[in-house]
Amino acid sequence: ITTSIQLVSAILTNDYSKIKSLGEQGVDVNNVDFFNIPPTAYPQAAVYGKSEAIMALLECGVDKAARDKQGLTALELAQKYNHPRIVEILSKS
Repeated sequence: ITTSIQLVSAILTNDYSKIKSLGEQGVDVNNVDFFNIPPTAYPQAAVYGKSEAIMALLECGVDKAARDKQGLTALELAQKYNHPRIVEILSKS
């Protein structure tokens, strides 16, 4: 299993510890496509309401300016899909 698949799986399951572990192993959290289709995993974590994943990605140094294919940021996506916890997290980061 590739580290990209492991990271996407950890994001989908909202597994903070696994994401942090992968980041500590040197996995580039900014270079992981979500099912090999841009955008990157970070904006998609916001779409799916994965608050623990968002926190772990931020702690692993994810590019906060990453945008989805429509040009929306993770914060804009969290607002669009009504994920107030993620809006709160991203507003403070």
